[in-house]
Amino acid sequence: MTCAIDKGDLREKLHKEEELRMAQRLGRLKRECQQLRDSPPSGVSCWPEGDSLETFSAVIIGDDDTVYAGGVFKLELEVPER
Repeated sequence: MTCAIDKGDLREKLHKEEELRMAQRLGRLKRECQQLRDSPPSGVSCWPEGDSLETFSAVIIGDDDTVYAGGVFKLELEVPER
């Protein structure tokens, strides 16, 4: 018994699955950005760079009761595809 696979159908299915994963990722990133805007953790600021949700800048202020007190830590974050 042989199984014939239409390569065009397979490519289309894989393309649709990839589009779905990308849409889910974008939705998750949008929700998390909104959470950071609405109720950021104490001493933390984070925002997307430009229109992209793949690169963020952040600043963390050292907590007073730690060895990091008085410190200002600047970060650049890149969100991988997976």
